[in-house]
Amino acid sequence: FASNTNPTVKENTGIMIGTNPDIAAMEVKVFPNPTTSNFNLQVITADREAINVRVLDAQGRLFKEIKVAPYQTINLGSELKSGTYFIEVRQGKVVRTERVVKF
Repeated sequence: FASNTNPTVKENTGIMIGTNPDIAAMEVKVFPNPTTSNFNLQVITADREAINVRVLDAQGRLFKEIKVAPYQTINLGSELKSGTYFIEVRQGKVVRTERVVKF
């Protein structure tokens, strides 16, 4: 009996700073990606601490900086030109970076 079940690997482009095991996990959803107009951002976390979001271009230039609440879905990107952008999400010592492409 041969099994052809391969586990699904979800790409995680995030970076965790610090080694404190008490830091709650944080999931960042960016959709649709790639996009032709705008995209949605949702941060899922059990922590209630403020979440800071920065939108950077491929050269690291800051385009936008905002604060969001856990589980809040926000719409971004309508004002951005075509290109690759990085969405940096920071809550306390936890940082996740997601790449988004706009055509």
